[in-house]
Amino acid sequence: MKEKEMVKIAKWMNEVIEEVKHYQLPATKEERSLFMKKFRAEVVKNKKLLQIATQVKALTAKFPTP
Repeated sequence: MKEKEMVKIAKWMNEVIEEVKHYQLPATKEERSLFMKKFRAEVVKNKKLLQIATQVKALTAKFPTP
């Protein structure tokens, strides 16, 4: 990977952060457990995050690991 791919990756990272920034992790352990269940259920349905995941997979397929 070179600079061109790094720019794409940085853009995706920023988009993901923007997409989930409204979530606030609760202070107590009990609340966090419920929050994480709800969070996981919501993010797997998020169209923007799914689109980014598809783009990341397409890019990384071009750079196989040895």
